[in-house]
Amino acid sequence: MGILRVIISNLSNRKLSSLLTTLSVSIGVILLIAILIISAALQQGAIYQGGGYDMIVGAKGSSSQLILSTIFHYDVPIGNIDYGIYEGIAADERVVKAIPLALGDSYGNYRIVGTDNTYFVDIDEDITEVLSEGDFYNNIGEVVIGSKLAEEGALRVGDTFKGAHGVEGSNEDDHDHDLSYTVVGVLKPQHSADDYIIFTMIESVWEAHDIHNIHRPYYTYRDEDKDDEEDKQLDAEEYEDEYHYDEDGHHHDHEEDHDHDHEEADHHHDEDDYDHHHDVDPELTAILVKGQDIVALSSLKREIEGDLNHPAQAAFIVVVLRQLLKILGNGAAVANFLAYISIIIAALSILISLMSSMAERRKDVAVMRMLGASKTKILSIVVLEALVVTTIGSMIGFIGGHVVAHWIGKQLQETAGLYVNALQLWPGEMTTLATVLLLGLLSGLIPALTVYRTEPTKFIDN
Repeated sequence: MGILRVIISNLSNRKLSSLLTTLSVSIGVILLIAILIISAALQQGAIYQGGGYDMIVGAKGSSSQLILSTIFHYDVPIGNIDYGIYEGIAADERVVKAIPLALGDSYGNYRIVGTDNTYFVDIDEDITEVLSEGDFYNNIGEVVIGSKLAEEGALRVGDTFKGAHGVEGSNEDDHDHDLSYTVVGVLKPQHSADDYIIFTMIESVWEAHDIHNIHRPYYTYRDEDKDDEEDKQLDAEEYEDEYHYDEDGHHHDHEEDHDHDHEEADHHHDEDDYDHHHDVDPELTAILVKGQDIVALSSLKREIEGDLNHPAQAAFIVVVLRQLLKILGNGAAVANFLAYISIIIAALSILISLMSSMAERRKDVAVMRMLGASKTKILSIVVLEALVVTTIGSMIGFIGGHVVAHWIGKQLQETAGLYVNALQLWPGEMTTLATVLLLGLLSGLIPALTVYRTEPTKFIDN
């Protein structure tokens, strides 16, 4: 307790100096911890958001933009590809799973994504397991919403709304569609960009754009042979009957059949004023693909990109994510360098502060030595002063770093759907704190050794 009282007394005598030094350490540690958490969370989130898929197929353009707009629901989609590309991929023996995605519409700041239940579960899994409330969509116009939409009160089960063409910031024509959507379910938290998404069936997105067609999930293409043709035809007929498609492929409600001719007359417009044609072929924005192996996918990639009749690009998700993470890693390296510079400056501040205090307290130290205090005790007091300042600064920085990481994580989750759990202890944090404490300890050794090697008589004479 004697040593602790001396240390507290010495720090109290240098309040401003001790406070500024502690603040310097805190700022450096805040930067180091926050950067470490965000960097680790981004890498973990990017891998998790990839969903275990190997390849993504979409319109030609930037592969990074394709990944960001499709997987992270960030940035503007490049464009669309023919639905026939999906059909070919879904039937390919080299493909284990193929998931179609139709993007391009939104409701407010929330994007509408058309897909089937294979996006959420495998064939033998119960789709209701992914829901926290309500049911999964089974009809055109029904949607399930991400957990954050329900949490923020943007939409609830039973609400109806109309989607708008385009996404926020796309500078596209954002006119509302005629199709009315109804919320039938809420997804469990995914801790990903999906928590902010409105999901519906592919047919809903097509219907909103006056495209009348039927989507078949990838597993309906598996192991098909001639014996299955009759069953497929029956399935198609049942599907058409459920969604009220007539023999021409047009969608309508039975109770509105008597108004059909009148409605068709109302939909005739000049080509200059009418952008949505009933004879438009169905399209998708992207296809997530899981393959048997890298060799099989490589050959499939070459075939997709070599098809001039249906131009598209195929990108390996992990390769693009590594490129994106490398860019982020370079930025994090620079930030880490600046943070360590801050820590080194703080260590120098501790050194200068202690050296100054030694000059001021020479007689106090001499008296302690004359009263029997050993050199080791004097050395311990000086070193522990540096360690106390560094420890307090590190504790404040540790807490502050998690607070900053949590705040940045909230912004990342809202903009890019990346989940950052700042409440957990991330790998590398203890190593970072140990490094900072070591620098603080070293900064106290020089003035401590100066005192250790000086005789009491030299203090008194001065």
